Amino acid sequence: MKILGHYRELWDTCGDPQESIRDFLGSDRERDAALVRAYLDSGVDIISTMGVDPDVLGGDHTVVDGAGILTDGEYIWRRDLGYYFDTYDLRLPAEFLDRVRELDYRVPPIDDERGMEISDFVVPLWTGAQDRRE
Repeated sequence: MKILGHYRELWDTCGDPQESIRDFLGSDRERDAALVRAYLDSGVDIISTMGVDPDVLGGDHTVVDGAGILTDGEYIWRRDLGYYFDTYDLRLPAEFLDRVRELDYRVPPIDDERGMEISDFVVPLWTGAQDRRE
């Protein structure tokens, strides 16, 4: 399981993220940005939250359930990652973008067994109960 967007500003209870989201802003816009954004927004829910999360970069926008966790079975990410990707041209790892394109921008279905494995990995991280696992 890989954490996508493991930045200090977004994952304060999850391990010890060393990188700032600010270091990954303002790249050249991906040619397929709208499709990548749709992929990020259509991840499978692992954790949902009640409430809204502010833009950690100072914008006026808020994201409903921004701290919620989504997955595609290989990566996990916060629900608001798509917002930062779209709004600030956030650079995402080439390995992730390659996967998205290979999957033709469609998040694969996740069966119950895999969903439980992912949940067992994510919940302790999200709650701060243990350090980030590779």
